[in-house]
Amino acid sequence: MRNGTWTVLIKQEGGSIILSSSKEYNWTQYILLSDKLIKDDVIKIEDVDIERETFYRCALSRAYYGAFCTARKLCKSKLTKTGKDHGIVKEHFKNGSSKTEKKIGATLERLFDARCEADYEDIVENLGFKAQLFVKVALSIPGLVSKLTEEAS
Repeated sequence: MRNGTWTVLIKQEGGSIILSSSKEYNWTQYILLSDKLIKDDVIKIEDVDIERETFYRCALSRAYYGAFCTARKLCKSKLTKTGKDHGIVKEHFKNGSSKTEKKIGATLERLFDARCEADYEDIVENLGFKAQLFVKVALSIPGLVSKLTEEAS
């Protein structure tokens, strides 16, 4: 459930684990996970049977979603809870009156394009470089959102 209590039941051998929370999810965690996925010293590729490319693709995708969900909090009244929200959020910020809003909009657009390439293209040139670059770009969004919130106060 969004903005409320949620419960997840995970069935395992020998029992179940129940995870629950009554607080709003911190979407910045997606960006932090992305940062971990692209660092060789955090997840040893030889320890899992997954190609490095998969880590990069996941990192790009999660970095975008972490940034998008962090920014969308500031324009919830305009949202439709459909795929159209990606465009609505980008346009909201791109058409904003402050430099910070415009920067958030432009950044989300760049991240969205990189995410689409990682999620839909069979071949992505310079994927490792793009993953590292765009994870850093995504890491700027929480600070920009905080700055915008402070400016509005």
